[in-house]
Amino acid sequence: MMKTIQISDELYQKLLSLAKSFTDQPEDVIRRLVDNPLPDKRNPARISTQSSFMEPKKKYVHSKGGRIPCPLKLRMQYKGTTTYGEAKDYFILFEGFEGRKFTAPSPAAECIAETKGAQKPHMDGWRKLEYLDPKTGQWHYLDNLRKEQK
Repeated sequence: MMKTIQISDELYQKLLSLAKSFTDQPEDVIRRLVDNPLPDKRNPARISTQSSFMEPKKKYVHSKGGRIPCPLKLRMQYKGTTTYGEAKDYFILFEGFEGRKFTAPSPAAECIAETKGAQKPHMDGWRKLEYLDPKTGQWHYLDNLRKEQK
């Protein structure tokens, strides 16, 4: 019999942000954190459960147009289809493009459009790609994120 627990929406979004690309569920993240607790930096003999020690240092995809925090869930809707990806480890990655690492949103958007039949597309990836806001659970265009940074 499997037990059920209730968690806040905020904690659920944090679990999703710690998930590995396209494979992890929140339970996998919890299992990883429980099985491999991090030592307390102040007292290495003690295991810390403080969230500040468990949060990874922020990484960004740095492009000419701005920076995108990692990890961040992404998607692109084009010609009636949705392609999911994420900003992770300094790159933009998308499902179906394994091995392709994009360093900016526009080349990623153009590559996706090309696979959907567009001929030599020129796209502003900041206005075409959307990100999942970890705080609200809502999708927004990357351009909104860029404007917040200014």
